[in-house]
Order: sequence, then C-alpha cells, then structure tokens
Amino acid sequence: MRTTVIGIGIAALLAGCAGPAVPEGPPLPGIAFNGTITGKTLKYNSADQNTPVTAVGVYNPDGTLASEWSSGGKTGHYAATWKLDGDKVCVTSSVANGGGSRCFTWRKVGETTYAEINADGSLHGIDMIVK
Repeated sequence: MRTTVIGIGIAALLAGCAGPAVPEGPPLPGIAFNGTITGKTLKYNSADQNTPVTAVGVYNPDGTLASEWSSGGKTGHYAATWKLDGDKVCVTSSVANGGGSRCFTWRKVGETTYAEINADGSLHGIDMIVK
C-alpha cells in the first residue's frame, strides 16, 4: 500500500512538471509559410519561457522579423532574421534565447492560429494572425 501511495505522489509531481499541451493540427509546410504568414501581423504568446512573453510582430518578406514584446512588466523591441529550412522556420537573434538560431515547425491549430513547435516536440508558443 505504501509503495502505491508513493508511486501516485511521484506521478502527480511529474505531471505537474510537464509543459503545456501541444495543440493538434496539420503541419504548415515551409513553402506555405511565405503565403500564409509572411507580411502578416501576428500576436504571439510564449509557452516555454519562465516568465510569459507576449509580442506583436511581422515576419517580413526580406527575411527580417520585428516585434514589440512585453514580459513581467517590461517591454521592448525584438529584431531578428528568419529563413526556411525545409518545413522549419529558423530564427536568428543576438539576444533572445542566449543568442544564436532556433528552428521551429508550425502547425495550423485554428482558422488564423498557429502553434510553434520546438525541436524536442514541446510547444514554443502560439501565433494568431491579427491583420
């Protein structure tokens, strides 16, 4: 009996550590990214940051990414470059995530809503086209 109680307690503790659920939806092929996302204003909500981040920005056709963000009472401007690598969108920045490049796959999870998925399959964030 005692082993069962400890096992249940550990399982509950581990379940509490799991990240946000990854929404189901079809992948957005890299080739469709340009026509679907590029040039549109997006509202982003992070899922994998210690302090949640929200941002409004644009993946520009020239390969730049510009947004205004807020997190934990702070605000700022974010600038990066992006490129397609097959079906992944790779973002390079000198400041975010310790600098360097990170690649994400995108899934369509609503009419104008997309999930960004990290390389390990966890949820990076949710983007919604706002205009």
